[in-house]
Amino acid sequence: MFGIAAALSGRGVVFAALAGLALVLAGSTLGLETMPAEHASGSALRQALGDRRFAGGLLLMALPSLLLGTVAVLAPLHLARAGWGAVSIGATWLCGAAFEAVQAPLVGRLSDRRGRVLPVRIALLAAVVLTLGLAAGSRPLVYVPLLVLATTAYGALFTPAFALIADGAEASGLAQGVAFGLMNAAWAVGALAGPAVGGTVAAATGDWIPFVFGAGLCALALPALRWSPRPTRAAS
Repeated sequence: MFGIAAALSGRGVVFAALAGLALVLAGSTLGLETMPAEHASGSALRQALGDRRFAGGLLLMALPSLLLGTVAVLAPLHLARAGWGAVSIGATWLCGAAFEAVQAPLVGRLSDRRGRVLPVRIALLAAVVLTLGLAAGSRPLVYVPLLVLATTAYGALFTPAFALIADGAEASGLAQGVAFGLMNAAWAVGALAGPAVGGTVAAATGDWIPFVFGAGLCALALPALRWSPRPTRAAS
């Protein structure tokens, strides 16, 4: 969306609008109630990192951010080589974001009713197939639908990852602020590695290798999953 706006009205307008939005959000925090402080315990942190749910949630947070970072670099370049402009490319990402916004509450509901692992397994299987499809470097008529569906599959991993991190933190007695700080760190690692590594490898060898590597990571994550019991009513 911001790419489209920058192409139509200039970068200065977009950055000024974002700065204004930041001021509005900062002002809105003045009306929030102060929450009681939580004690950050080193033993709780060690226990949480040894918890399969918490550690698995961090890995599931890093994986889709890595995949999204990779396609954020390679897909626009592929479409630009095919003659697409900034508005068309931005519209593709906007469509993908709309799909992600629709699937997120549905995946969350499935995660609460059927356990955290089922939606992760479905999303990983879809990600393997769709990422391999992107590796083929098809024409936009095929590439764009694959791109939209692939980003939706990647985004579907975030919701159960959030839930797993929260579950593991609560079971370990870890302060939620620390838990979500680690969650953001895991996301940032993937968001940094995806564009940097994917772009570097693609420049040296071609786009298909980073996509095949991403599909391989999703495939390797599948055997690591274990079916989890359906949450109880109280837990839900």
